[in-house]
Amino acid sequence: MFLNDTNEIRASGIYGFNFYALGVPVTVVIDDYLPMWGSSTLFAKMGPDSGLWGPLLEKAFAKYHGNYENIVGGWSDYAVRTLHGSPSTTLYHSSMTADQIWA
Repeated sequence: MFLNDTNEIRASGIYGFNFYALGVPVTVVIDDYLPMWGSSTLFAKMGPDSGLWGPLLEKAFAKYHGNYENIVGGWSDYAVRTLHGSPSTTLYHSSMTADQIWA
C-alpha cells in the first residue's frame, strides 16, 4: 500500500498510498503536514522509534474519505477492505466457541 520506494522521510514531503475501491487500486498522494497538538500528532501517534508511517497512513485514509471527521468510529472490516482490497467479515464472537470461530 505504500508507494514510496524507501523507508525514509522524503525531503519533498510527498507520500503515495494505494487503497482499494471495489477491488480497484486508487492512488492517494499526501504531504507531510500533520495535525498536531503541542509537540505530538493529534490523532494517530508516532511509534516508539518516531516512525511516521501510522500518522501518514491515517492522513491518506482521511483524505480518501474526505476528511478526518469521516473516519471517526468506522468499522474495522471497511478499513481492511480499503487498505488491502481483500474481502472481510465481522464476527460477533462473544457467544461463539473457539471451534465455531475457526470454522
